Amino acid sequence: MPILEPLAPSLDPADPVVGRWSAHRNTIHALVGLGDDRVWSAGEDGRAILWSVPGGVELGSLAVPGPVNHLALDPAGEFLASAHDDGTARLWDAHTGEAGPVLRGHGHYVRQVAIDARWVATACEDGYVRIFDGDGGLRHRLGDGEGAWTAVLLTDGLVVASRRDNRVVVWEAASGEPRDPLYVAETMIVGQGSWFLAVPMGDSTVGHPSTGPVALARGPDGTLWTAGEGLLGWDLAARRKVVERRVAWSIGALVVDERGVAAAADVIELWDQHGAHRQLPGTERGAGALARVGRTLVVGGRSGEIVVVDPEVETAVARHADYVPDIALDSAHGLAATGDSCGTVRVWELDRGTSIAALHRWPEPNKHAFRFTEDGRLITSRDTHGSGLTV
Repeated sequence: MPILEPLAPSLDPADPVVGRWSAHRNTIHALVGLGDDRVWSAGEDGRAILWSVPGGVELGSLAVPGPVNHLALDPAGEFLASAHDDGTARLWDAHTGEAGPVLRGHGHYVRQVAIDARWVATACEDGYVRIFDGDGGLRHRLGDGEGAWTAVLLTDGLVVASRRDNRVVVWEAASGEPRDPLYVAETMIVGQGSWFLAVPMGDSTVGHPSTGPVALARGPDGTLWTAGEGLLGWDLAARRKVVERRVAWSIGALVVDERGVAAAADVIELWDQHGAHRQLPGTERGAGALARVGRTLVVGGRSGEIVVVDPEVETAVARHADYVPDIALDSAHGLAATGDSCGTVRVWELDRGTSIAALHRWPEPNKHAFRFTEDGRLITSRDTHGSGLTV
């Protein structure tokens, strides 16, 4: 059996980018899809704008008070919630942009907001998660005030929230009563705001490596997805990790639906319902916001640019999921092989930069050398037959 699985090379793959425009002056923090042809975007420049997709025509805006950290849409698609640096969260008519109740009482930046048919939940830098009713009335203040909350989700009557010191906890939304946490992996946080150092103090294998996730989503099959440093899938009822996927760059946003999982990082990482992985191009300087609009994915990031991609278009984007300590060159055949710390070896055509073959689940990464032979075969010390693969 060959140790490498050839990939079907594409000579000139179609460009998956179907729209691109400059939307904000700097970082885009949030995107929310509205129907099949519109998207709300909001960011650091204190603007929240409704755009046509994929054309990028401005259709409306929200009268926000300043920088917007997050947007969320209620399940019926009628109301929009926004999180702000001024210590408020706000409700809006998702279609007209008309302002609704202002949710006050936060002691610091509101990092994220979640909304369902009954409640609005906020995650705040002041160490508390708050539950409001649809009229803006504060019902519960949850947490101990000891750490900044980074993400919040409302699902099946529960509030799920992650804290920067690497824990994900659960409460009943109606009563505010605590339930068993998803996981707690203690991390010491030195610093505050966006400038901090995370020092793991406990068992980092129970959850994410160092800091708590920054994106939470529930899939159609009930899987709870947590994303930040890597992507984890959980059985929420059993509080059990069922999926673990490593990526090279921190994930800033998630879209989970019947098509699979899409994550915004340096590129768009895609996994279908069966776990098959591929990548699409993102935005310059990295992506931190992602939304589904019809069949397309809309991505935004630090450049202030919005990019619309069609995930059904095959593309040659292929990268490693972690750092690459090993490389071998075959200049006679125009090939290179690279090995990452996750246990994947990729073979590349140097003139096109295209990945044409990949070895997955390489046993004991970084312990087995690989090289090209004079006749263009890639062999490793794991290849007991010595035949390698002719590429």
